Amino acid sequence: MENQEKQTFDTQTQQVENKKEEESVTQDGLKAFPNKNAKNGKLICSIIGIIGGFISIILGFVVSGKSTGGWEINNTYGGDAYTGIQNAAAQTANNVQRLAEIIRTGMSSALIIFGIAMIAYFGIKYFKNKEKD
Repeated sequence: MENQEKQTFDTQTQQVENKKEEESVTQDGLKAFPNKNAKNGKLICSIIGIIGGFISIILGFVVSGKSTGGWEINNTYGGDAYTGIQNAAAQTANNVQRLAEIIRTGMSSALIIFGIAMIAYFGIKYFKNKEKD
């Protein structure tokens, strides 16, 4: 009799464990995180992503504050050849200056937008994982 009760208990325990495993399988067939350490890992990854977003925003503001150089002025000299060469060099330098400002503005904007997107994405993941606990 005692042996039969032990078998029944073992069978019921196995059924409960099987049911828990079935519940931990996600829609795409992969096992969800079955233990607390894995859930903590997801929370930590979300926190790291949020911190990365803040770093990206800070770098965006740092880039926007960087100097891109100075403007060159056009000069005239007594000889036409010297004036033409100097003005062509000044125009090239000014074009490079404009390009540097465009790149600076674009990079700083991209870093700031990317940082905001990271904070939003990982923030949502963090709070979803926090609600599951």
